[in-house]
Amino acid sequence: MLEAGCTTAEVAARVGASVQSIRSLRRRFAQTGSTRDLPRSGRPRVTSRAQDRYILNQHLRDRFKTATATAAVTPGTHNNRISVKTVRNRLAESGLHGRRPYVGLGVGAQLWCGAVLPTDIEPRSSLLMAI
Repeated sequence: MLEAGCTTAEVAARVGASVQSIRSLRRRFAQTGSTRDLPRSGRPRVTSRAQDRYILNQHLRDRFKTATATAAVTPGTHNNRISVKTVRNRLAESGLHGRRPYVGLGVGAQLWCGAVLPTDIEPRSSLLMAI
């Protein structure tokens, strides 16, 4: 739109952004040729992409594997060990969340024990009367 001759204010109104945002995008495009953000400084990642894939594959192969077990066998890029929290973060980035399996009575066992009675099952006494 800016190349078509629109003013910065017109582009901002059409897009629904502030004039300052459009100006900074225009300036960034003039300097770098792109409107993408520049890489920021920050703490380097402890694991590489290959290690992230390894962590994910280990947990997809064995759903009951703990993050502690994975952290113990996965070396980091900058140091010898990675933390359990790092494993959990990498799994969460991939959409996996560690959940403990439910340990308890299943629905069939609950029915057998009489803990839960569905409403569509008739009592035994009425079944015996029908015979």
